[in-house]
Amino acid sequence: MVKQYGVSRESLREGLRLLEVQGMITIRRGPGGGPLVGTVDSANLGRMEALYFHLAGATYGELFDAWLFAEPALARMAAANPDVALRESTMAPYLSGDVEEEAHDNLDIYVSGHEGFHGAVAALTGNKVFQVTFRAYGQLVAHHLATVADVRTIHQTLAHDHVKLARVIIDGDSKKAEAMMRAHLTNIVNLHRANMGDLLEGDVEWL
Repeated sequence: MVKQYGVSRESLREGLRLLEVQGMITIRRGPGGGPLVGTVDSANLGRMEALYFHLAGATYGELFDAWLFAEPALARMAAANPDVALRESTMAPYLSGDVEEEAHDNLDIYVSGHEGFHGAVAALTGNKVFQVTFRAYGQLVAHHLATVADVRTIHQTLAHDHVKLARVIIDGDSKKAEAMMRAHLTNIVNLHRANMGDLLEGDVEWL
């Protein structure tokens, strides 16, 4: 790469470091290591957005408003996807009615599992810009606020919501999917609002 781009080793290392911070690549250390192209992850965009939100003085209340606007729109578009077979195969993993009585002990794993469902919904929109940017709001809510309000306290409600939403998306009912997603998120937002108190009007933190 030094030869191809005509730059010094120091410039190359700095460029790779910046790409790594933004989640574009990972650097494998040791013999045989080097840069590896990363995967598209809205969480990486969310981390960068948090810095700009913080500098702009955006509050968590405003972040909630953005999330409540974005995710229902994703659900509507997912249900409107004309590929019936794709809707069925994408939502199939979330159709199980055997919802566990207890939430997972590890909060990070629990949150990532719920994020998997919302990521699958976003993927069905067929619009990668919406998929990445709109999902970033949800990633910010999940990762920034997990230490303030534990969503596992409403585990049963959220898990059953996913099952019902998956069925509606498969049925192709876009209006119902949008309304159900908004109600689903409202439960989570109300939990956070109740636990955050004055922090709700505080600036979004860059973590």
